[in-house]
Amino acid sequence: MYNDTIDRFANLARNKADTLLHRPLAFLTGARTANDGKPLRRREMSRAILSTALLTLSVASNAGDIAAGKAKSVMCAACHGSEGVSSNPEWPNLAGQKEVYLRRQIKAFRDGERNDPMMVPMARPLTDEDIANLAAYYASLKP
Repeated sequence: MYNDTIDRFANLARNKADTLLHRPLAFLTGARTANDGKPLRRREMSRAILSTALLTLSVASNAGDIAAGKAKSVMCAACHGSEGVSSNPEWPNLAGQKEVYLRRQIKAFRDGERNDPMMVPMARPLTDEDIANLAAYYASLKP
């Protein structure tokens, strides 16, 4: 029963947020049925809607503010360049890096999981919101 229920749902990981919201509604209205042609039962539909809502909220809550990140990036520009491209081969380019990667690395410096004499003092005062904003800003730039 459990595996049968899971097999009836599409993989949501690669879908855009608007698709994730509209697809469950199509099932509810009957405009769409499960892969086997049978309509979803109310309990299955409730689970799908709840999962979709939680996934959407999770993605939205992790999104950083690009404008706030740009404002905060002034402190990073001396080493990583004003547009996230470093002029020194010793320091990495941040422009175009994946947002999740940047968030993890900055948090690792802040929390002492990574040690670098220049980065730790820069990352230590950053809040989770600051880090999300910086990551969003640098991820939005062209490498």
